[in-house]
Amino acid sequence: MINKIQEPFERGAGTLLPVASLPSNYGIGTFGKAAYDFVDFLHKSGQKYWQVLPIGPTGYGDSPYQSFSAFAGNPCLNDGFKPKLQPPPPSNFLDVQRLHVMTDLRSESALREINEEADDPTPKFWAVAGISPADNPKLQKTISIVQPLTAAIVLDLKAKYARTRANDVDPSLKTAIPVPWHKAYPSGHATQSFITALAFANVYPEKSGEFMKLAAKVAINREIAGLHYTSDSDAGAVLAEQIWKAVKPACKAK
Repeated sequence: MINKIQEPFERGAGTLLPVASLPSNYGIGTFGKAAYDFVDFLHKSGQKYWQVLPIGPTGYGDSPYQSFSAFAGNPCLNDGFKPKLQPPPPSNFLDVQRLHVMTDLRSESALREINEEADDPTPKFWAVAGISPADNPKLQKTISIVQPLTAAIVLDLKAKYARTRANDVDPSLKTAIPVPWHKAYPSGHATQSFITALAFANVYPEKSGEFMKLAAKVAINREIAGLHYTSDSDAGAVLAEQIWKAVKPACKAK
C-alpha cells in the first residue's frame, strides 16, 4: 500500500520559498517575472519541487493559515506597479537657504511634534479618527499592508535618485533630530503619511480633509527639522497617490 502511494512521486530535491519572499522592489514578492525566473533557476539547478506557503487571502492578524478561502488567491500578490516620479531638482543655494529660514519655526510645540512623529506618525491618524486599531481591525489590516509596501518602494526610489540631504550640501544647517541613513528623495514620512491619510479617508470620508491636513503637517515638520526639501515632500504626496491607486481593492478597508 505504501509503495502504491509513493509510486507517482519521483525522488528529487526541492526548496521551500513563500511567493511573498521572492525578490521585488515593492515590498512583497509576486507571481511576476521574479517567479518565472525562480522556476527557471530551479530547473537549471536540477531541482524538481517548489513548495510554497498558503497563498490565499490572509485572515486575522494577516496569517496565511487563517484564510477566508481555500480557493481564492491573495490579490496583493499581483504584479505590475511602476512608480512614476520626475527626477529631483538639483539642490541649490536657494533650496538650502529656505530650510535655514524654516529653522525659525522650531517652536517648542513644533519640536515636540517632530519628535512624536519621528518613528511613526500613524497614532495621530487614529486619534483624528477617534478610534483605536482594535476598533477597526479591517483598517488596521490595510495599514499593515500598505505601509511596508510603501516603505520598500520609497527606499528603492531613494537609492535610485540618491539625492543628497541638505545638511550634507551645507553643513551649517543644523537638523532638529538625527538624519536618517538613507537619501532624501522622496520623503518617506511624507509618502507614508499621505498613504495613511488615503487609507483612513477611504473608510471615513467625512474626515478626509483632516487626514490630508495631518499628512501635510507631518511632511512640513520634516522640512522644519531640516531633513527634507519641499520638493521631497511634494514627491511623497504624488507617490502616495500612485501607490494607493495601484493597491488592489481587496486590500483596502471600506
